Amino acid sequence: MQKKIMQKKIMPKLIMPITVAALILLVPVLIIVLPKKDFSENENRMLQKVPVVTLNNIKEGVFSDEVEKYVSDHFPLRDELVSLKCSVQKIAGIKEFNDVFLGRGRLLQHIEEPQISVFESRINRLCDNLEDTETNINLMLIPTNATVYSSQLPKNAPDIVDEQAIIQDIYDNTKCNDMDVVKELINEKDNHNMYYYLDHHWNYYGAYTGYRLYCRQIGIEPRDIEEFGKKTLTKDFRGTLYSKVLIKSMKPDVIEAVELPKSGIKVEYVDKKKETNDYYDYSFLEKKDKYSVFGGGNQALQIVENQKSESEDELVIVKDSFANCFVPFLIYHYRKIHIIDPRYYMPHVSDYVKKNKNVKDVLVLYNIDSLNNNSGIVKIK
Repeated sequence: MQKKIMQKKIMPKLIMPITVAALILLVPVLIIVLPKKDFSENENRMLQKVPVVTLNNIKEGVFSDEVEKYVSDHFPLRDELVSLKCSVQKIAGIKEFNDVFLGRGRLLQHIEEPQISVFESRINRLCDNLEDTETNINLMLIPTNATVYSSQLPKNAPDIVDEQAIIQDIYDNTKCNDMDVVKELINEKDNHNMYYYLDHHWNYYGAYTGYRLYCRQIGIEPRDIEEFGKKTLTKDFRGTLYSKVLIKSMKPDVIEAVELPKSGIKVEYVDKKKETNDYYDYSFLEKKDKYSVFGGGNQALQIVENQKSESEDELVIVKDSFANCFVPFLIYHYRKIHIIDPRYYMPHVSDYVKKNKNVKDVLVLYNIDSLNNNSGIVKIK
C-alpha cells in the first residue's frame, strides 16, 4: 500500500521532465523529416539551405553559423511560436520585439548606426565620373519611421540612431545636390500618415512628400496631390515589420497608388526581356509581398516610358525599394525613367547615363537603413 502511494507521489513529478525530454528529442526529428521550404513568403526571403560540411567551413566557423540559421529557419511551427511569444510579451507590457518597437498602433523600425564612408565614396565617384556631362546629380536619403514618429516610441526605449545628423553629415561630404526630405516628412506627418503602420516603407503620402521636394529643387512644377487620381490596391497589407512580430490583432495597412494614364505607358523589364503597359504588377496583391505591386518588385534595370509626355527629358534613378512607390508620381514629368538597382545591375551607372543622351537628371534615392545592408552600394560609380 505504501509503495503505491509513493508511486503516485513520484509520477506527477516525472511528468514535466519526461515531457521536456520528449520535446527535446522530437524537435530534431521533426526538423529532419518535415517538408522544407526554400522561401519564406512571410519574411520575403530565401531560407537557409542544408549546410555543406567541408573542412574549411568548419575551421572558419561557417558551418556552425549555417547550422544555427538552418535550425532557426526550419524550426517546427516557427511562425506560430513567434506570434505567441510576441503576443504574450505585448500583454506583459514589453514594447520591443526583434528590433521592432511597438508604437501607438504602428510598428517602428530599430536600426543599427549605418556605416557611411563607403556610401559617401561611391556617390562622389559617381559625381566625378559624370563631371564632364550636363547631368544634374541629386541625392535623397529617407529616414526610418522611428525618426519621423519618434514621439510614438515607447517610454524608456533605447536611444535610437540620430538619423538626421547622419544624413546631414552625408550631404555635407558628397558632391551632389542634397534633398533633405527628413524635415519635409516630419512637418507633414500631422497632416497625413507618411509610412505604413506594419511595414518599413513610406506610403502614398510619404512618397508624394518626397516627389514634391524633388520637383521644387529640380525646377519642375509639382502637381498638387489632388491632381493625381488615387486608387486603393489592397486593404490587407502586412509588411516587413509585421513579419517580425506576427501580432495578429494589429490592423493591416491599405496600399494606395497613383492613377496612371490609361494609354501611352510602356514598361520594359530589361533583364527579363518583358514589356507591359502598366507599372503596377497586380499579381503581387495575391501574395504576402504586396508592396511588390509597385514595378513588380526590385529589378536590375527597368525603363518606364510615358509616350505622351510633353517633355523629352529622361531620368535615371539609382535606388533601393523605397523608390518603387515613388516612381509613379514622376511618370508625368519625364519621357523615360530608367530605374537601376545596383544590387542586381552589373555595369557602371555612369556608363549607362553617358550612353543615354537624353538623361537630364540622376536621382540616388536610398533609405538610411540600406547603407548597412544593401550590397549594391559598393557597385555605384
